[in-house]
Order: sequence, then C-alpha cells, then structure tokens
Amino acid sequence: MKKITLVAALLGSAVMASPAMAAPLLYNFISTVADRPSFSFNVDSNPVATDVSGSRFDTLVQNYNQNVSSPSRSIRFYTTVELGGFDNSFSYFGPQLFSGTTASPTLLTGNFTLFTNAGMTNVAGNLSVTDLTAAVPEPATWAMMLVGFGMIGATARYRRRATKIAYA
Repeated sequence: MKKITLVAALLGSAVMASPAMAAPLLYNFISTVADRPSFSFNVDSNPVATDVSGSRFDTLVQNYNQNVSSPSRSIRFYTTVELGGFDNSFSYFGPQLFSGTTASPTLLTGNFTLFTNAGMTNVAGNLSVTDLTAAVPEPATWAMMLVGFGMIGATARYRRRATKIAYA
C-alpha cells in the first residue's frame, strides 16, 4: 500500500495545472431602434488592450459583421465612470462589460441591455455575449481523476484477507 501511495503522490506532484487560455467570445447585438444597426463580432475574453486610459481601452475584434463582413475592427470599451458599454461607430451605454483593469481586462459573458443615451432611458437593443469554446477539463483534473480510479482499484485488489480462527 505504501508503494501505491508513493506513486500517487509522485504523480500528483508531477502534474502541474496549465494556465487557462483566453476563450473566444461572440458579441451579438440586436438593435431595437431604426437608427442603430445590428452587428456581431468575435474577441478574446482576455483581449490585448491598446490606447488605455483609466476609464477606457481599445481592442481589436475579429469577424466584425454589420451589413458587410470586415476581418477586423477596433472597439472601445468603457468603465462605469464613463457610463459603461462600448463604442464601435455609435456609442452604446450600459453596464461595464469587463472585469479587472483597463490595462488587463477580462470580458464578461451574459445578456446586457444597452442604451442610446447617457441617461440610460432610451433602449438601443440587447447584447448577447457567449463563449464559443466547449468546456475541456485541465490536465490536472484528468490526472486527479486517474489517480482516484487507481486508488479505488488498488483498494479493491489489496483488501485484507479474512483471518480464520481455528479452535483446538
């Protein structure tokens, strides 16, 4: 049993969790007003922030599709200090769409209502942000599961033998 415990400990210490990669997100905006177009684009959940200030950052998005598809385009995201939301060629006000700092943002997923005005009284439309990747366990999770199965198998194999008592 000591050998199995030692092997499990070595295997567990040898496996390191790999850092999570940025997941691609799909932004899909459905306009509810005539003067604002519907559009969609893809961006990493941890985008490279450019033109950073304390209350906003720009990032390059991929597959921007309004009426005509464009391979890439810059989008500006705002903190709640500047009334949240983002700007593509129109300004859309609403909640802050990222966590972290403007220098190192992590974009949020979910459904958001965006507005055409700073008073947030005129609804522009609904923004849906979804993760495009399927959930895949990290290598450390797989290793932990295999070690657990191995320990269950070892326990089943090396059960204590029942001792028989003999009376003289």
